[in-house]
Amino acid sequence: MPLVRGQTARPLLSVGDALISRGAAGSGVVLGLVETGKLSSDAASTDLERVRDMLKWISGSDYEHPGRPSMEVEVRFSSDAPATIRAAVVEYSCSAVVLGYPWLAAPGRQRLRSICEALLNPAPADLLLVRPALAAPEAALAPRSILVAVRGGPHERLMASVVRAFAHVARSKVTLVHVSRPSDHRDRRRHSLEDLQKFADGLKGVDVSIKMEESPSPMTLVLELSSKHDMVLVGSHLDPEAPDRILSPALRQLMSRCTATVILGYSAAAQDWQAT
Repeated sequence: MPLVRGQTARPLLSVGDALISRGAAGSGVVLGLVETGKLSSDAASTDLERVRDMLKWISGSDYEHPGRPSMEVEVRFSSDAPATIRAAVVEYSCSAVVLGYPWLAAPGRQRLRSICEALLNPAPADLLLVRPALAAPEAALAPRSILVAVRGGPHERLMASVVRAFAHVARSKVTLVHVSRPSDHRDRRRHSLEDLQKFADGLKGVDVSIKMEESPSPMTLVLELSSKHDMVLVGSHLDPEAPDRILSPALRQLMSRCTATVILGYSAAAQDWQAT
């Protein structure tokens, strides 16, 4: 599970730390890239050492605690970041990739789009996009309360693993919510409630509550509910058939306007699920 460092190293490492501590991932790799560009060999060598030392300090000193396996630090030169990241994911047989999602005003959106394209065609691992909280974008994550938007589909296994991980390391209280539209048939509502209960039943030992809500704009309601929580988890609408559209408009609104930490997950199994 490589953690690709951007401007939000601590939040990303928090996700990896939680997954490793809970046993959802056996080990972690912190991947740092030194983009070659027009660097001289001496400058490139200096940058390589600087990046390696920084990542070792962040992944070691900042996150060192008893019982936690350390993360391996891998630093590579690259003239093509998306291709280098995908190659590392395949080489390490990673189960998940954690990427930072920048705020609207921050640079890096185009780079993220290119990396997602490389990781979705086809997907070699699960993908987690982390958009840190507005108030503390560089802080480690220790959410007291988590809101999970449950909509069914192939991403729920991944979302459940993240929920269990943070509930384990941060003792988070978890609220599962499903938002139906007024036009939804009663049978669909019943199945949604059953899915919600099944999700909750799979979170053994977690302080969890469930809510069924109704709104003509489900993501708008999720955005409103998010103000009472430290973290929001939601399954992604990433579409490997349209990699230039990283998020649906509704999810883009959530990622841009929610002030809490947002973790958006895309399961590699979604491609098989979509094909059936």
